[in-house]
Amino acid sequence: MTVVVTGRGVVSSIGEGPDAFFEALLAKRSGIADGIGACVDFDPESAMTPKLARRSDRYTQLAVAAADQAVAEAGVPDGIDPERLGVLVGTGVGGLVTLQAECEAWLEGGDRAVSPHFVP
Repeated sequence: MTVVVTGRGVVSSIGEGPDAFFEALLAKRSGIADGIGACVDFDPESAMTPKLARRSDRYTQLAVAAADQAVAEAGVPDGIDPERLGVLVGTGVGGLVTLQAECEAWLEGGDRAVSPHFVP
C-alpha cells in the first residue's frame, strides 16, 4: 500500500494554516491565554454554512476547516471519487461542549430536551 500526503491543514490557537502554524512553532509563540488555547480569530463560516456551524461542535468546525485547507493545498478536483480520498484528523478530545450541553438538557428537561443531532 502506498500513502501520499498531498495536502495539510491546521487550525490552532497559534496559527491557521500549516505554514502559519509551523512559523509560530519556530518562533515559540504560545496560543494559551488564561489557561485556554482558543482559536479566537477563527470563523467557522469560512468552512461551512451558518446553519451547519450552529449545529456543529467547535472541534468539528476546526476539523472541517483544516480538512478544507488540506484539500485546497492538495489541489483535489471537484467530483473526485470519495473511495480514493482520505482525511486524517487528530484531536485529543472532541465534542465535550456538546456532550455537556446535551447531558444538562437531558437532566433538566428529559428525553425530549435532547437534540436529535446529539449523537451524530
